[in-house]
Amino acid sequence: MQEALNDIADTGEARYRRYHVQVDRFPRFQYAEQSVGEWSAVLAGLLIPADLLGMFAAYRARSYAIDS
Repeated sequence: MQEALNDIADTGEARYRRYHVQVDRFPRFQYAEQSVGEWSAVLAGLLIPADLLGMFAAYRARSYAIDS
């Protein structure tokens, strides 16, 4: 019964085999460690704009009076 329902839903073993054949055609992923220069440039690219935005927000927040 379960195999029949899998075939109706197209999630059976035949579909898995077709999927597996397609996956085998893709090139294998190979992880390459990033150098310090690469990740430090990315980190600086994130932190510098965030710091500038934070300083601008702090500067603008000083001009608002808080009434107690």
